Amino acid sequence: MGLEAVDPDLLTASAGGNVTTPSGMVLDGAKDTIKAPPVTSEGSDGDGDGVTNEIPTSIVDFEEFYLLNYFSPATYEATETTAQGLRLFQSLGCAQCHVQNLQINHDRRVADLATEYDTVRGIFNSMYSTATPLVMSMSDGSGFAPLKSPARNPFMVTNIFTDFKRHDLAPHFTNATTTGRRRNCS
Repeated sequence: MGLEAVDPDLLTASAGGNVTTPSGMVLDGAKDTIKAPPVTSEGSDGDGDGVTNEIPTSIVDFEEFYLLNYFSPATYEATETTAQGLRLFQSLGCAQCHVQNLQINHDRRVADLATEYDTVRGIFNSMYSTATPLVMSMSDGSGFAPLKSPARNPFMVTNIFTDFKRHDLAPHFTNATTTGRRRNCS
């Protein structure tokens, strides 16, 4: 999102440590290649814009929880129009960096959430959400309920069309929230 935050969990994992974040995501620097955060202290200005501590670590934790536990990416109906859009996307060279589908080898989520339109059970705008657990149960021999941990199975995120980077889409690209100002989109 272009905001730099101190992230001690990410820093620890990038140095080879094993951390469980407040949202429950396991960062294992011994097993995964984890890039260090752009800033390592509240006084750092990694992008040189004169602003330090651009966003609190707590907001990063909330964002992480949202991304790990919120709804699945949107699906679309395959029509000739969407097929034409995909061909255009590919012909312009966008698909060289922006992947349509993203393979996740070790899923760290504890549930997969799906949102559907349901006029009977829908709570907000007739939307209804279901959660499918993605955990494995293990007994620790204590006699208490079994321990639950992420199953870490592989899965495919379909139709994500991203390269996980921000892009300057030119000085004239605006939307309703920028009111004519330049905007970098992710």
